Amino acid sequence: MMTRAKILAQQTKLAESLKAVDEAIAFAPESPLVPGIKGFRKQIESMQKAEEKAAKKDAEPAGQE
Repeated sequence: MMTRAKILAQQTKLAESLKAVDEAIAFAPESPLVPGIKGFRKQIESMQKAEEKAAKKDAEPAGQE
């Protein structure tokens, strides 16, 4: 599941990647790997926010920065 999440993140399919991360956590919530997985989830969320910010900036009319 994490391999899938990483591949989706590389393809910038961030919503799908987050879903795969959540599935991995749900599959083994007591795993010692969960803290690292949650850290990866935060990275994806940051990427998603940056992507949304860039899209919003691109949508602004020219000359209004």
